[in-house]
Amino acid sequence: MNKLCILILLVACPMCFCDGLYTGNGYYLRAEYGGGDKVNAKAKKKGEWEDWKLVSLGNNWYAIRSVGGYYLRAKNNGGGKVDALSRKIGKSEKWKRESVGDGYFTFKTSDGYYLRAKNNGGGRTDARTKKVGDWEKWKVIK
Repeated sequence: MNKLCILILLVACPMCFCDGLYTGNGYYLRAEYGGGDKVNAKAKKKGEWEDWKLVSLGNNWYAIRSVGGYYLRAKNNGGGKVDALSRKIGKSEKWKRESVGDGYFTFKTSDGYYLRAKNNGGGRTDARTKKVGDWEKWKVIK
C-alpha cells in the first residue's frame, strides 16, 4: 500500500489505525510493508508499518489488523511463526487479550500460545510459548 492510499484511509477514517503494540524494551510490533509479509518487533519509532487496529470480537478476543488490512496470524494457531498474510479472520487470527498489570497485556491464541517479541524486542516475533515472561508482555499505545 503506498503512502497516498494510507493517507486517504487515515483522512477518511482517522481513528481506524491508532493502536501500536509496544514491548517493555521499547520496540513496536511491525507488519513489514504494512502487511502482506512478515511481522517483527524491530522498530524503535512508531510509523505506518507499526499501526494496528484491535478489532473486538467480544469477551476479550481480538483480531489485530495492520494498516494494509492484513491480520496478525499465528501459523497453525501457535507453536511457531507469526505473520500478517491473512485478509480474513479465522481461528489463527484470533487473540485473547489478558491484562498482566502495570498497563501490560498478553495476546494468546485459542491453543494457548502467546505472542512474543524475542529478547523483548529488536528482532523476531513468534507464538511459540505457553508461558508468560517479559517477552510476552505488550502495551497498547493509542
